[in-house]
Amino acid sequence: MKFYSVLIFVVLFGSINSNAQADKKVAEEYFKKGNYFLAMAEYHKLIKLERDDPDFNYKLGLCYLKTNINKKKSIKYLERTNESGKYDKEFKYYLGLSYAVNYNFDKAIEALDAYLASPGKYESAANKRKGDCEYAKILMTKPAEVSFQNMGENINSESADYYPFVSGDERLLSYTSRRKGKGKIEFDGYYPSDVYLANYNGSTFSKGMMMKSYMSNYNEQSTGLSQDGNTMFFYSDNNPKGELFLLTKEGGKYGKKSKIKEIDAEDFLESSVCLSNEGNAMVFASNNNKGYGNKEDGLPPPEVKGGLDLWMMRKLPFGDNNWAVPQPMTAINTPGDEDFASFAPNGTTIYFASNGLPGMGGWDLYSTEWNPEDNTFSEPKNLGYPLNTPDDEKSISFADDGKHAYISANREDSFGDLDIYRITYELVEVKPALFGIKLATGNSDQPFMAAELFSILDENGELIGEYAPNPNTNEYTVILPPGQYKIEIEAETLGYENYSGNLKVHDFMNQMGKVDKIIHLKKQP
Repeated sequence: MKFYSVLIFVVLFGSINSNAQADKKVAEEYFKKGNYFLAMAEYHKLIKLERDDPDFNYKLGLCYLKTNINKKKSIKYLERTNESGKYDKEFKYYLGLSYAVNYNFDKAIEALDAYLASPGKYESAANKRKGDCEYAKILMTKPAEVSFQNMGENINSESADYYPFVSGDERLLSYTSRRKGKGKIEFDGYYPSDVYLANYNGSTFSKGMMMKSYMSNYNEQSTGLSQDGNTMFFYSDNNPKGELFLLTKEGGKYGKKSKIKEIDAEDFLESSVCLSNEGNAMVFASNNNKGYGNKEDGLPPPEVKGGLDLWMMRKLPFGDNNWAVPQPMTAINTPGDEDFASFAPNGTTIYFASNGLPGMGGWDLYSTEWNPEDNTFSEPKNLGYPLNTPDDEKSISFADDGKHAYISANREDSFGDLDIYRITYELVEVKPALFGIKLATGNSDQPFMAAELFSILDENGELIGEYAPNPNTNEYTVILPPGQYKIEIEAETLGYENYSGNLKVHDFMNQMGKVDKIIHLKKQP
């Protein structure tokens, strides 16, 4: 399974002994193994001795290009190699890729044209990237109106954090991290990936915790979460072809992991899976080029496009947990790869990633409209810039409000590698949050009371409104959009001290149903 090129900051540049002896053989060995971080450190030493060496600059540029430290720096070193005129047949492709991921699309096209004049083994990829450069320039003229919020140190780390999936009410977040966990550092210098969970506690997400009991010394990755958060999927490569597992909550906790036998094809890879909102359809990715079922089923041969394809499996209307034979989503699939499908809140929009459709470059995120009646899919739609970039975007998960989604990205405020971000679609109207507020008296005979006056003011001190309680329950029902507010309560004539307190309404709260809040009033001395 293809993982992101991710970086574990096991060694910081500041800790490298600048006087250590530079060794070309050591640098080449790290580079060949794919340990680009340690190779980078060695090539920096070598370039201090031979600044213009074309091979050192070439390899150092590729180290930056293949990690998430700072891809912009790849241009500096690859341009030095270009100026030397001494490079191999594939160099112009990498130079074009470096320009592309740094948004210099015209120079990228120029370099790719030079490569395609006498192409090497990346001819197909160069043609695809050249087309993506042209398409990216169009997408960037009409950017999507979205904002990015880094999920902070409770979720993110200096290592790569990616593949986020959120429940519809945003109370549960699952994601993947390559920080130090159960396994040992692998040959490429990175720790194996593990799955983490975080819960929303009313104001922020709790610290992400590894699902230790389900993790191995190998790679596990989150691949999907049901709308209600009760079903979770993850991938494990604890055997040569890897496997998908399902977890279901039992008594508020996830139970024993189980394989999804209906989609488990021997000798083929199934890399991700998601469940529709009503639980009657699964979409998964597989490189199965022979199809599911057999000739006895009387099914026509599947139209498999190649690479990873998306497949849909629908629940049968009879029997308990019976599923039909999976069918390829031929309107979506390409000769490239499609992966990481997820359902929108409406249950018919499906988001997915592809590197075979026109896009910004690499993997992009797309949507398609599914018609459950005739099982057809609309032409895929690119989600646009800046959600998509010339780098790889491979998963997106939407909250029920349709305004917020979760992705991974490497941005200027990242902690060091890929981070989890909460996306806000600015043009989607925010639904207000519903509060049920009670005033506790500490008196068992009358636990809750109605105040003389119950007022809410905005952050500027302007009155929002004065509220009356339900006469039967003494509960105040308050509906507020996200923002900062102040609650003012007058209760002196009733024998209690007046109250003044702040109320912060997070835009998470509109997914939580009624939010219960109890204010404890103090008796007058």
